[in-house]
Amino acid sequence: MQRFITNYSGQNFSGINEEIVWMSIGLAVTIAILITMALCYLLHQNCKKRHEHGWHA
Repeated sequence: MQRFITNYSGQNFSGINEEIVWMSIGLAVTIAILITMALCYLLHQNCKKRHEHGWHA
């Protein structure tokens, strides 16, 4: 928290902007991983249903 106070009291906001950029990148990577996991789960469920019904591709 001390870093934010120091940055706000000075004229240099580049530290805050850089932190926002890194947080955004981290958030984007996390969302991409979650979407990939969800798609893999849906594909797995779809394949599972096909095998249960005897549909073999």
